[in-house]
Amino acid sequence: MWLPAFGDSAVDLLSTTADDHNDDGESDGGGWCWWWVIVVINHGVPIELMDKTVEIIEQLFKLPPEEKAKLKMENDINSVFKMYTSTLNMEEHTQSWRDAFRLNCDSLETNLRFWPQTPKRFRDIVSEYFTLVKELGSKLLQCLSEGLGLEPEYLKSQFNKVHGLVANYYPACPDPSLTIGIPSHEDPTFITIIRPSNVPGLQIRKDGEWWSVETPSNAFVVLLGNQIEVISNGKLKAVEHRVVSATEARTSLVLNIFPSDDCIIGPAKALIEANERELYKTFRYKEFYDSLIVKRLLSNSPYVIVNE
Repeated sequence: MWLPAFGDSAVDLLSTTADDHNDDGESDGGGWCWWWVIVVINHGVPIELMDKTVEIIEQLFKLPPEEKAKLKMENDINSVFKMYTSTLNMEEHTQSWRDAFRLNCDSLETNLRFWPQTPKRFRDIVSEYFTLVKELGSKLLQCLSEGLGLEPEYLKSQFNKVHGLVANYYPACPDPSLTIGIPSHEDPTFITIIRPSNVPGLQIRKDGEWWSVETPSNAFVVLLGNQIEVISNGKLKAVEHRVVSATEARTSLVLNIFPSDDCIIGPAKALIEANERELYKTFRYKEFYDSLIVKRLLSNSPYVIVNE
């Protein structure tokens, strides 16, 4: 099944105000949120830059193996740049079908020297893209704060943040039924900002069914993560999603906005009304993330953060 194309229900950041925000999980008149998926237009990132970034990242993925082997620098001890390829998905007993790399994007003045220099202008183009999408993330966190009835700067200033850029390349698959791009999961983030491919593949789960997400070519898709669900005390929900394989190759760019390891995450006190209980435990983010990884390795069950 397909979600609507969002053409009339995308968030226009040039005209969005707090009055447009709706936290009921359905699309309101301004199209603020549709099943916990936000589609953003007029976001301040030029379409030309979006396309150039995808193009240069595809060039990197298509480098010969001997050239790819040179990309990882020996003195990159913190894995600022990490490239990886398909692995067996034990949970669904299917083969993952993607290549990917991850960039640590914080402290560009320190980390940029570990980014690939091939293809030519990779650092210039991708760093410009990151800078603008990071600004978009700050605006979206402000909109979410206002929509929840919190101070506008709450999500922007209350928590230290870590930004990670992930580029996914899904090769054309002769039989998509035998593979999966990325298995079903929720993101352990505040929000995830996706520049989707023009080849469909991203799906979200709603009422037990999978829906494919279709968007305008100039839009970003924003998924809410676990941390927003906890801070909102369940008023907003993390989005369960996956990526399916296709007979055409596709490339997507993902900016994850995480809390830093030392952040304390819990329901915002301003949202807890009289006689209302906190539905989620308060935790240190590193403990949450470490437990999440263990849970994913040992079983298919989600990490439990609810109060009993």
